[in-house]
Amino acid sequence: MSHRRINIEGTGFITEPIAERLRALPDGNRALMDLVISTVQFANDLAPRLPATSPHETPEEKQKVIALALLVRLIEVVESMVILASHGVRQELHTLFRVFLDAYFLLANVCSDPQFVPIYFRTDEPERLKLLNAAAQQDHELFAALNQCNNHELRTTLGQRIKEEGIQAFNSYLFAESIGCAHIYDSMYRLSSPSVHSGPRCLADYIEADEEGNVLSILHRGDVDLPPVAIPVIWQEVRLQG
Repeated sequence: MSHRRINIEGTGFITEPIAERLRALPDGNRALMDLVISTVQFANDLAPRLPATSPHETPEEKQKVIALALLVRLIEVVESMVILASHGVRQELHTLFRVFLDAYFLLANVCSDPQFVPIYFRTDEPERLKLLNAAAQQDHELFAALNQCNNHELRTTLGQRIKEEGIQAFNSYLFAESIGCAHIYDSMYRLSSPSVHSGPRCLADYIEADEEGNVLSILHRGDVDLPPVAIPVIWQEVRLQG
């Protein structure tokens, strides 16, 4: 059977008007944003040239397809960060940076070992079991359709299969550690977590206080000059991609 290259439909989110807006940032940030835009454009040019083909039957062929899909996912996360940064968004950059790291760890694992692909896909099974178990405890209408087929036998069978086959749950730390990035997980990933969960530390960006800690005002605005909190986040994703 003949193989055909898998097409990528579209060219991403960084249109020329958006790129021009980014390049119009103050002089102190212009060089950095030029680098970010160039990195994104390089990745978007590279993706269609990668040798992912259909049909894909061997582990190596499947590896290339999933790697390409994850690369596009990674690019879109970065593009989203750049667009939000251009509008002065702050904490959400940290949130997206953690999403970026999750995708980066996965992409690196997929590219390193074709056998990681089935491990990755099977992480959905423990998540499915958690959802089924949670739904079984609920009588809310949100779960009505699911619980029509969510019975004890289904959950028991799935749980036994997960145990017998040693199916791993999704674990970002293990994925990072396996590619030598545990230090990134224990630093940048953990530091980004309060923004994902709205932890107390993330509230600092929303509060203006006096020297004694008394709150003077709640901030609900962007910073189009890209405050220092945003620069390290974008710079780190450029380093990781480069």
